Amino acid sequence: MINSIAPKEALAWFDSKSLKVGFDYRDVWQQEHSKAFTVAKAMQVDILSDIKTAIESALKDGKTFSQFRAELTPVLQDKGWWGRQEMTDPLDGRLKEVQLGSARRLRTIYRTNMRTSRAAGQWQRIQRTAKSHPFLQYNLGPSEHHRTEHESWNKLVLPANDPFWHTHFVPNGWGCKCRIRQISTAEAKRLGINTAPPIQTQEWVNKRTGEVHQVPKGIDPGWAYNPGTSRNQPVVHLIDKLEVAALDISEAAVDKLVQSKVFENWYQQPQGEFPVAILDQGLKQRLKASHNVVRLSKENVYKKTKYYADLSLSEYRLVSEIIKSGQAVLYKQSYYFYLQKNRNLYCVKLNIDLNKIPRIVEFYKAKDRNIRAHLRKGELIRKP
Repeated sequence: MINSIAPKEALAWFDSKSLKVGFDYRDVWQQEHSKAFTVAKAMQVDILSDIKTAIESALKDGKTFSQFRAELTPVLQDKGWWGRQEMTDPLDGRLKEVQLGSARRLRTIYRTNMRTSRAAGQWQRIQRTAKSHPFLQYNLGPSEHHRTEHESWNKLVLPANDPFWHTHFVPNGWGCKCRIRQISTAEAKRLGINTAPPIQTQEWVNKRTGEVHQVPKGIDPGWAYNPGTSRNQPVVHLIDKLEVAALDISEAAVDKLVQSKVFENWYQQPQGEFPVAILDQGLKQRLKASHNVVRLSKENVYKKTKYYADLSLSEYRLVSEIIKSGQAVLYKQSYYFYLQKNRNLYCVKLNIDLNKIPRIVEFYKAKDRNIRAHLRKGELIRKP
């Protein structure tokens, strides 16, 4: 229910947004909405601030649309932001007749912001509880009519860390009421775990900027993003680019990124995943992975905080070298990489998930007995 009191994560996400004026909804694109609050044609900061304050109040107190409209309408009318008026488009300097405030526009503003805020809050809770409930199910909402593609995704069960959710987490368009349900491994197996459907795109030109975008079919232009991950979106997009880049380029890019302030900031407040190493073609084939970018999740950093408090940021920056140069052992379907460095024996435990993506599940300082046990019971796949 969008008119119930919002969870604290949704409130915090919306509250942190800055104000950004824009003449057209296409002026602020996709994941930018996760950082900035904007309303098309609200070109004065005070009016934009009034609308944002009204949304915050609705989220905090669980106000219905009728309550939201009744409180905000006289404020906007008093300031002259109502009805059809002439306004200069800053893009071309032309005077145009535009629609400012109206009951219909307020409904769109209310629904859009309530749903994206709740989606962002839900994603944060999903990340926090992923260990016990690591799968998500896509479900149709209560709309009378559904988009064809949304119907094809109904009941789809995928791991919560599947890249599909980067673009297809709800809402997926204007008025979309689809929902996501987080479920346990046992329930996912009972329902049937799916493979992510291929994402087909169609070309869409933003006539405001001239930019050409490939928009997934079934998702309205500007909605192909996950509100909860999009504040970390540059890293998400970088992972996609690293997957298709030449080996020398991707290795150099990851090494530079991990040594940068970007990784330090992520390490201190992790969200989603971060690329920390690249598998060469031989190792990728040996590990039976379909992706070559090794990801470090925020859960692993939290695990470090709880169990391996002696590991520092500088040591996490060694992960790429450990995977690239260390001794590799296969033991009980996990891959262990050992490397002696700075008088310490480090171990990176790597798993290949259901989507054949290499993910770090543990990183710690090991003992000689650990590697001897793995060598005795496991399979040596690469010498140091």
